[in-house]
Amino acid sequence: MKNETVIVLPFFETTDTVRRILRQGELDIDVKKHEKQRSLLVMDSLKGYFGSPEGVTQIIKRAVEDAKILGKNGVSVFGDMGSFFYDNKDNDLMDYELSLPSKYDNNLKTFCLYNKREFDLRLTEQQRLKLLEHHGKNMIMAAS
Repeated sequence: MKNETVIVLPFFETTDTVRRILRQGELDIDVKKHEKQRSLLVMDSLKGYFGSPEGVTQIIKRAVEDAKILGKNGVSVFGDMGSFFYDNKDNDLMDYELSLPSKYDNNLKTFCLYNKREFDLRLTEQQRLKLLEHHGKNMIMAAS
């Protein structure tokens, strides 16, 4: 984990599946150890974005503060934005995404993950362009 705290917010996979994938194969990560040390947090994105009273922003801020205290190099967040399409929260998605800074300091890296099909079908071309411009760096991967 390169001495970082990693936050994973899956939507299309369960948190248990993510933990299992991290434990297995080439990754071979001791998930329990890293969660106990607060260097890994796996939380369902629906809960993180909509079901947590403090909200994901506060969770991330606390993780950045903890990382500094623990001597970590920073925090990386992988958030599946599919939870915003659940229950038709498309407008909430735009509000949330555009409220985020275009760039963070070196202590925080965020990766907003989208299912390409949903991204293309659920958002207008104008919304897609606005999001892509706002993020600065983008990676679009086609499913095989």
